[in-house]
Amino acid sequence: MEEFEITSLVKSVGIVLLLEIILFAILYRFTRLQGKQVALVVATIAVGLFIPVGIIGWRSLDYFAIHVTFFATIPYVMGIITTHWEIREEDKNGHQRRWFHWGPATMVAFFIGLATVDSFIISVAEKGLSESGVQRFFPASQSGSEVTSFFPGTVSHDFHEKEEQFNEYLKAQEKQRKQGWQVRKGWLHKPSVNQPATFKVVVTDKSGNPVDHAVVDGKFLRPSDSHLDVAFELTETDAGTYRHKITLPEPGRWDLVLEIRRGDDRHELKASTLVDPG
Repeated sequence: MEEFEITSLVKSVGIVLLLEIILFAILYRFTRLQGKQVALVVATIAVGLFIPVGIIGWRSLDYFAIHVTFFATIPYVMGIITTHWEIREEDKNGHQRRWFHWGPATMVAFFIGLATVDSFIISVAEKGLSESGVQRFFPASQSGSEVTSFFPGTVSHDFHEKEEQFNEYLKAQEKQRKQGWQVRKGWLHKPSVNQPATFKVVVTDKSGNPVDHAVVDGKFLRPSDSHLDVAFELTETDAGTYRHKITLPEPGRWDLVLEIRRGDDRHELKASTLVDPG
């Protein structure tokens, strides 16, 4: 695991597990509770405290399940171990009682293995492999560009993150439809990789009059890698006409999200464009 950056997932799980072990040791040492009873108390406290925190700061079901699994499993394992110390007598046939049955052992191993693999997958998805890891598991790039192993992608409706509720977004779209602004957009010449190209937008109202003194901005979104997204703001050169030179760093498809604002009026649209390799 030295090749992978330690994520907040590993840190949060490790810290809580350490606190669980300390709490278990204190309760087992200074109370009359038996190992299984202490395990139930510790697991209940850890899971009970994490559930509201995990819901409020929700990241994903995998992230939530990993925490709950570890927080419940570790006290259970410690309860089994301490029960071994408590059971010393022999059964009625004179045989020493077994303290660790293969059934619970299999369950513990399964859930720990599942949580570990899931943590590994999430870590790779968020941070990717290190450079040496990429070279080991991925073939060399034929184009000479950098090879990465993370999977960020473009988030659906990424530009609408400020919308608190979907119903508000629908109301805004209905207002935009009634407003009737017409938008023409495009490049003055076909864009190429790492070459500035002028992007032009012409905005008119439903009567054909130019919509001037507006703020026109947006993003070109890279579907395969959101780290390459390019934000921009256009400058008004004539009444209702807005331009800006934009440089896109990779060839292929780019998604466009454009927003036009003037006072309380707002118009949004989405489109896509292709960039030549150069």
